[in-house]
Amino acid sequence: MLDMRISLKKIKMKISKQSAEKSFAVMNVNNSLSQSTFIANYALMCARNGQRVLIIDTDYQRNDFLKAFHFQQDKGLFELLQHESEDYKSYIHSLDTNKNLSILPAGQIMDAGASNETVDVLSTDLFSTLYATLLDKFDLILVNLAANASVEEAAPVLEQVDGTILVIDLNSTKKRDLHTVIHGMVAHDYNIVGYIDVKR
Repeated sequence: MLDMRISLKKIKMKISKQSAEKSFAVMNVNNSLSQSTFIANYALMCARNGQRVLIIDTDYQRNDFLKAFHFQQDKGLFELLQHESEDYKSYIHSLDTNKNLSILPAGQIMDAGASNETVDVLSTDLFSTLYATLLDKFDLILVNLAANASVEEAAPVLEQVDGTILVIDLNSTKKRDLHTVIHGMVAHDYNIVGYIDVKR
């Protein structure tokens, strides 16, 4: 737990120094639940400091934040993107325990087995417009990328955010996998803010 606290502080310090940056994707190299745990902890820490924080979940296969924050919501990001006439506000859930923290859950996608459909939906102008609107409403946006998403699959989000935080486990992350992710991000000039080690 101490390692996570130290990493959280390092990430927060690096983000604070780059004050113009306010939106970050969180990418997991390991396909573990540690990614959503980090996002929840970091979001709560910033919300308690007075920032208006929004978590956008793009992992429709897990919907971890519904469980983590104990709330029920049938619809989310993917339903919103499929019904462009609807108001985004009804899709965003504000926590009862901390009004500064809001969540846009992933919801469901038409074909839950098609990762290509996820990429297609996030590649639309509607997502770009929604994201720009949300940037005006919140001080910090954290986007939870789908577990084990490749750089190519995550591209529609990585192109929108100011930077990416990598979640790794130094005890189990394969150097080859980490190298592939970093190489792909550098090749596309995506900003890597830092990494958090979730070793146990």
